[in-house]
This record gives sequence, C-alpha cells and structure tokens, in this order.
Amino acid sequence: MTRSSTSAALALLAALALPLAAGCASEAADDEASSDALTEYDAVVKNGTKIESSSAPTESESARTRLVGFLKGRTVTAVSTQLLKVAKWKDIEDGEGNKPFTAARVTDDDESGGTRTLNAHLTLDGGVELDVRATAKQSDGAAAISLVNTSEYRHWLAGKVLEKGKLKIDVKIVPHAKDGATDGVIVDATAKVKLAAAEDKAPGLTRSLVPIFGWLKSTTQP
Repeated sequence: MTRSSTSAALALLAALALPLAAGCASEAADDEASSDALTEYDAVVKNGTKIESSSAPTESESARTRLVGFLKGRTVTAVSTQLLKVAKWKDIEDGEGNKPFTAARVTDDDESGGTRTLNAHLTLDGGVELDVRATAKQSDGAAAISLVNTSEYRHWLAGKVLEKGKLKIDVKIVPHAKDGATDGVIVDATAKVKLAAAEDKAPGLTRSLVPIFGWLKSTTQP
C-alpha cells in the first residue's frame, strides 16, 4: 500500500463541513439573540446543521466530532432504517464526489428483544478492510444506534493503527415537533476515535459524520 493510499484510508470520510445559513451582519446578530431562548434542537431547525469538532488528543480520544442536523418531513423509523442499509454505504460521497467506501456488505442481521444487531464488512478507500457492528433500538418514539469497529487495522510499516472498539459512532434520532405537530427528525450524532498511531488523521476520520448525514438527507424518503 502506498503512503498516499494509507493516508486516504486513515482519513476515511474527510469532507467539507456543511455550510450554515449566511446573512448580513445585522441579521446574524439578530438570529443569535433570538436563538438564545431556543433549545439546541430548535436552534438547529432554525439556523442549520451544527458541527463541533475536537482535534486535541487525550488519553482516551484522538478526536471527536458531534453533528446535530434536521431532516424535514422524515420519520424516526425511515431515517434509522436508511442508516442501517450498510450495503449502500458505498454510495456515500464527500463534498468533492469522492467515495470513501469501495465495497460494503452485511454479514449478519438479527433482531432480539427489541434490539437489532447488524454486522458488516467494509472496504475503505486505499484497500483497508474493517468489520463493524451496529446495534439499534427504539424507545419512546426515538431511536438510538451505536456503531463500533470489531476488527483492528494494522499497517505494514506503522504497525497497529486502530485497535478493536476504538472507533465509535453514537446516533440519536428523535422526532421534532412544531406547533404541536411532528415536522421531521433531529439527528444527533457523535463520532470519536482513538488511534494508536498517526493521530493527526483522527479529525478527518470523525468528520465522517458530515457525508453520512448528507447521504441520509438525500436518500431518506419522506
């Protein structure tokens, strides 16, 4: 594997951040003032997708990204079902049209006691292969989905780069109501990773949430 392909594989889903709504300075100030009284989710519906990232490595994390976005007119079930169509993840593109997954397939899919457990095998850009497990359950009208890597990634030169269980994505999908009626769902997702090597690549990895959310927005039917 070449150095360039290794970098691409480690970055995985690095993408341009989704642009937030823009306006003149006075309008921005007014929006900020009026948003103070809103809940976080209501502010996202009003002002656009919220993305927060941390790239300062700690003992437990190399990087973390949180994305909160609104999908108008979608349901919790439709969004959670679409997210778990892992075999279609190869269709995900970043802001420049690059596809971070060259292949994806589900190896096991089971539901028991109200919890769905799905195992999948992904081939990433650069030829890196990774196994992931997703668990999903719905409660009180909302859905919670967690994904974690169940295989490690080693590079012939750098050695162990990603250990099992060190890449995690937690997603909450909750209905949003306006004037007493549900008008869509909030996707509240956090990705975090701890790399054993090449920690400078970690922020690009956790920003995978951006193209995943964009894919959900464009493919989930109302």
